[in-house]
Amino acid sequence: MTSHVETAVLPPRPPPDPKLPALINLLDEEQAVELLRRTFGLDASSLQVVALRYKPGRRLILEWRVRLSGRSETVTAVLDPKADLAQRARAPEIAYDGRLHCLLQCWPHDAELPALSLPPGELAGRLGVEPRAVHVERLGYKPFARATLRLGAHVVKLYASVEKWQQAAHGLERVTRAGLTPATLEGAAPALKATMQRFVAGDPPDGGEVDAQAGALLRRLHELPVRDSPRRTSDRRLEESLRTARIVETICPALADRVSSLGDELARRTPEIDALALSHGDFEPGQLVAVDGELALVDVDDLCSAPAADDLARYAAHAVRGSDDDESRLESVAERLVAGYGELPEAFEWYLSASILARAAAPFRSQRPDWPRRVEAFVTAAERAEERA
Repeated sequence: MTSHVETAVLPPRPPPDPKLPALINLLDEEQAVELLRRTFGLDASSLQVVALRYKPGRRLILEWRVRLSGRSETVTAVLDPKADLAQRARAPEIAYDGRLHCLLQCWPHDAELPALSLPPGELAGRLGVEPRAVHVERLGYKPFARATLRLGAHVVKLYASVEKWQQAAHGLERVTRAGLTPATLEGAAPALKATMQRFVAGDPPDGGEVDAQAGALLRRLHELPVRDSPRRTSDRRLEESLRTARIVETICPALADRVSSLGDELARRTPEIDALALSHGDFEPGQLVAVDGELALVDVDDLCSAPAADDLARYAAHAVRGSDDDESRLESVAERLVAGYGELPEAFEWYLSASILARAAAPFRSQRPDWPRRVEAFVTAAERAEERA
């Protein structure tokens, strides 16, 4: 018997994807609950999509919060026609469903992050931490890519990619030496593809001065030597934006002409900038923490060399949320950010438009009940920024 599912305001469905036919099944709450019951025996009372990563026709990764009696579980599903998903189901908590051709896994098990499911004491021991009375707390999770854990007085990051692990360790070492983060690198474990750093007790940045402080902090980062950091040019930012544009065209066909036109304009006006700065690569308010009244960086996994405008525009683009007051909020954030940075970098408006477009699918990824309206608001904000470029 199928479990009773609590009713709620459900997000609208995207159009069917012929190459990922199970997309619709996985976004249907009752079908998803039944899938988890027959796969893992989970008797769910409700289920909510908390994150969705979608490449039309190619891949879907879906993260659910599953409500059970007295507790909740995280379950991830992946659809990927080109991958042999069945051979990854090597544990009872990682299963393959032949009906929908999808891989399912229950936290803390992840087919690409085997160290994530180690017992806390064993994980601590292999990282050189005193294993007695170790409690593991989840801080962040990107299925099949990365997990961030608190292990006592330490933060441990696990990576699926050796390249990402090496880049993260190198970046953290550099910003620690520059005094831009108190989260000192304490060690790296090649066998686990893990880094360990000191846990920093801080608060989320808040208040009217945060944006200016963020700009000043960013200026300090940009003044450091670039050296051997990976390069991210304007073409790279354009590619990321156009990938999101294709998602928007798929999930919101009514916006296809507008998004296509915007992408064409961004491509036509792509700036050529030779001067590159040492850049954060994912600079936004969530990557900052306030420690004793001062801002500090907490995540430098994507440290790279890029035009200065890239970091500033990415930060400002997070002011867009698909709301009616987006325009005024974006203007205020950008003004304070640039004031703290000290100057308006070259091609800022182009980068701002590209960065907003790159985030346009965010309401869909989080399955907001009104995601189509919010996605259109992102597109509108990107169009306005492009007109000013």
